[in-house]
Amino acid sequence: MKKKLFLIVLMTFLLILPPSAFAETQTQSIKVFVDGEQLQFSEQPFIEDGVTLVQFRPVFEKLGLKISWDESSRTITGTKSDLTIKLKIDSQSAVVNDEVRTLVLAPRIVNGSTMVPLRFISESSKKFVNWDSNTGIINISSTNNMTSSNESNQEHLTPNANFRNVKWGMSREEIKNLEKVKFLGEQDGNLYYSDEILGIKMAVYYEFIDNKLVRAILVHNDTHFNNKDYILDYNTMKKALNNKYGNSTSDQLIWQDDIYKNSPDDYGLAVQAGHLEYLTKWDLKETNITEYMYGKDFKFSFTVEFKSKEYKDLLDKKEENKAKENLKQF
Repeated sequence: MKKKLFLIVLMTFLLILPPSAFAETQTQSIKVFVDGEQLQFSEQPFIEDGVTLVQFRPVFEKLGLKISWDESSRTITGTKSDLTIKLKIDSQSAVVNDEVRTLVLAPRIVNGSTMVPLRFISESSKKFVNWDSNTGIINISSTNNMTSSNESNQEHLTPNANFRNVKWGMSREEIKNLEKVKFLGEQDGNLYYSDEILGIKMAVYYEFIDNKLVRAILVHNDTHFNNKDYILDYNTMKKALNNKYGNSTSDQLIWQDDIYKNSPDDYGLAVQAGHLEYLTKWDLKETNITEYMYGKDFKFSFTVEFKSKEYKDLLDKKEENKAKENLKQF
């Protein structure tokens, strides 16, 4: 019953968020840093359909990849001891260590320069990518922590914060003053904005009852052509949460149909088809955290919920009332 209530509340939340919560526009020039050193490009990086394209040579060389070019097949190859990446101009198929991957955008030639998807190259090289939407800075690093583009710019951190830089019970006004972000608006008295966390695009939602913060939800807002990448995003987030809060108290794969159970390479398809759900929980002193991914109608839904223990009764009552209202529609 609790799972059904959670799903009903989650779906209601997703429906009330306006499209602007998931929108992203390029408003300034993009700067790329690799392990603290800024890369210089003769052709400037740009964003298209949520993908950052950059001149390939400076990135490949900084990541230690030896470059070769096959004119006949128009293929770029980058190699080092344990890695080979092959990209073909105007093709969405890439090869990483003999494994075929699907790109969201194909490499292309712009003004004589070959432009490639930055995040794909960086993560294939086992680097972590962080995008700061306020400054247009992309940081690529060898280490990972649970920070977002906006958190990296915060000047004043709240001691013992429950979520990002805020604590449960804070008012809307307090959060607006603390969070150095551009809120996209309010919906039913709740605040929301877009961000990129661990290189993953997320919508961030703050929920209030009686002007007290009681819950925060991260909603996955990235698009992948390869359904394995959704599993990768889930595991990336889980690892970061484990690093920050300690090992999860429960970590489950829930099979609704076990047709793909013995085929791990098809787990992305299993989630997409509604056969498999991922559920991970952390039980902290003041907060319950739930990371959850499932599929419906071949679409992925992936959220991380941070829920106040102190205001649990208020939340439970609100969820039950909302669920009852939604059930009246059936």
